Amino acid sequence: MFLLTSFDLGLLYEISQEPEYFYASKTEGLSMYPQVYTGDMFIIMEVSHPNFVVEYGDILVYTNGEYTIGHRVAGIYDTYYVTRGDNNQGLEQVYESQIVGKVVKTINRYNPIGQWITARVAN
Repeated sequence: MFLLTSFDLGLLYEISQEPEYFYASKTEGLSMYPQVYTGDMFIIMEVSHPNFVVEYGDILVYTNGEYTIGHRVAGIYDTYYVTRGDNNQGLEQVYESQIVGKVVKTINRYNPIGQWITARVAN
């Protein structure tokens, strides 16, 4: 077995310059399979970041009151976004008040060194 140890130096630099706008979070569930597995790590840009913009295809992180969810943006409308897990058929309406941030990087669960380094900078 081997360890993948790559990480994005440009992203690490950006996070280190503005750590208050980024955080790392481990994923759980299969709704984003096959792109994201349980144990992968999301690096999330908070909605308060001055350059925060939601675009079609982004993974939006939002709360439904009970859970924090990361699903892909499938539609953008005037008052809400439509999201969908890559492995789900259903669509969700997400309002700006629910948005926590968006994923700027996913670090594979088999890259513990990359996850450790990035989490130390982002948190």
